[in-house]
Amino acid sequence: MYPVVDLRRAYAHQMPSRVREPWNPARLADLAQARAPGTLADVDALDILCRSLRDDARLTPLAARPIEQLIVSGLVARLRLDALTADDEAPKTPPIIVCGLPRSGTTFLHRLLALAPAARVVPFWELHSPVAGVGPDHRRTDARAALGWLARSDAAPGRPMRDDLPDECGLLLRLAAHSQLYWALAPVHGYLDWLLHADPAPAYAAYRRVLTHLERQQPGRLTLKYPAHALHLDVLTAALPGARLVVMHRDPDEVVPSSHRLVCQFHARLSPDADAQRSIQGNTRRLALQAERTATNAGSAAVHIGHRALMADPVAVVERVHARLGLEPPDRAKLTAFIAEHPRPPRTTQTRITPGFEAYRDRFAPLF
Repeated sequence: MYPVVDLRRAYAHQMPSRVREPWNPARLADLAQARAPGTLADVDALDILCRSLRDDARLTPLAARPIEQLIVSGLVARLRLDALTADDEAPKTPPIIVCGLPRSGTTFLHRLLALAPAARVVPFWELHSPVAGVGPDHRRTDARAALGWLARSDAAPGRPMRDDLPDECGLLLRLAAHSQLYWALAPVHGYLDWLLHADPAPAYAAYRRVLTHLERQQPGRLTLKYPAHALHLDVLTAALPGARLVVMHRDPDEVVPSSHRLVCQFHARLSPDADAQRSIQGNTRRLALQAERTATNAGSAAVHIGHRALMADPVAVVERVHARLGLEPPDRAKLTAFIAEHPRPPRTTQTRITPGFEAYRDRFAPLF
């Protein structure tokens, strides 16, 4: 069960009394700077996100506040990081990063890899607010508030979420207001169109810096997961030379309908004006482009794993990944216990063929 948290009380320390202007980027920047003084650079992404939230999403009042806090907390983390260090170094130990199409087993594999003794796992609360501020540390409270709202929204995220469990490192891309997380939650069509073709290099530069900060706070091999990294594998590997990539694959005929269900569920819950057909069209473009770029940019150095193999024998897959990455053999007993506690749903089958994934199928169909 997710904790039920009173959002007013949870956010009381960060709610100035002022007239609220809906989705004004200057106001959101002011809110962030009230908690972490500094200068926000590269605000174009924030402007586009706010415009799309205002013009496309038209969120319910209940949904608008948590989305606003999600944006502001990302800006606060960026300001705190800038104040803390100007270093642009990559983590000393190359991280392990699991990515691939959504609904392809990335969460399951990530949590199995996170069982390794040397793994530096980043829990949700730390991904939500990766840099501590001055004074009382409210980061865990903020994370529980975010999850409490998610639970009360009746929109299931598709994976178990808790403030102390590892989650998607795409939360860290919020530092540059450049994250598919916002599309997953709300019908920000204009923002998605921009996001799919914008230069992600500045966002990944900030991502590299915050990973280095996290490693310094708690050394170890960062073990991370975000399906949408597969959209920018070339930029990711340029930002993190030596990163150990594990790319998950699954038949698009299984992935696409499942992803559509989740996206449409969130869009309908958060926006009374959500157009399911338009959401499906946008989500299809997103997935097809990610698949196309995966087929183009996923080099031979990456470890490619099929969903079918992971479901059939997860212990053998983890052992293979460890061997390919040069890691110590995993603890089979620990893996077996985790698998027994987290049974996987039966494999679903789809009869229709999803168009737009030809290059991806040509390269990776044997893994389906």
